[in-house]
Amino acid sequence: MGLFGMFNNKVITPEERRKKTIEKLREQGVMVNEHFSLLESVEEVTFKSEDEIMKRIIAAFTAIQVACSINNGENYEESVNIMLDVMKKCKGNESDFLDKERRIMENNFSKQDVIDVAWTYECVFMLLWAVGYKADKYALDASNICNVDMVMYEIKNIMNDIACKPKLIKKEKIMDALDLFYCYHWACVEKQIHPETPIGNLNHSVVVERRRALEWLISDEADWFDIQLHT
Repeated sequence: MGLFGMFNNKVITPEERRKKTIEKLREQGVMVNEHFSLLESVEEVTFKSEDEIMKRIIAAFTAIQVACSINNGENYEESVNIMLDVMKKCKGNESDFLDKERRIMENNFSKQDVIDVAWTYECVFMLLWAVGYKADKYALDASNICNVDMVMYEIKNIMNDIACKPKLIKKEKIMDALDLFYCYHWACVEKQIHPETPIGNLNHSVVVERRRALEWLISDEADWFDIQLHT
């Protein structure tokens, strides 16, 4: 008997999970694909550790703030110095930057790098939720961009309590969210092909970035920009 059985925690099958997802899609007026491929069960995937997740949150947030400063025409050197200091206070390490983020931090970026990194605010938001910082009603609402003030608030909490040990929420909840965003993404792509496709109030870009974070949590890839978000 596995650990799930020992503690009487029922493992949700991919079919059961999809049934719940479809109910949510229909409630929200989002197109359903009855034949869309299923994700793995929670027993078939390996999740990133809490330590890996926190390192990713801190490094991404650092680069995001510099990317936003670039977009706003603010002083680049000052922004970099401020955010590297924040990273240090959060016990982050510059070696944790992804290639795009490193180009932002080293003044070797393209316009697309700035856009791509700035959008990963949504990824950080989702990872904070995954380690218990965010309520479902915010993380699973893909109709609007994330509340930046809430992200800033949580990062300040991390800075002020570097001894804190965030814990991954229930893995079944993460897989539920991934299945939902996987289906959201299919509907958004379908709408690009067939404009009459109903997608409720979904924001396509928000869907993509939050799915990116969820996929990264169970992916072998270290760089979330290398993850193929197929639909």
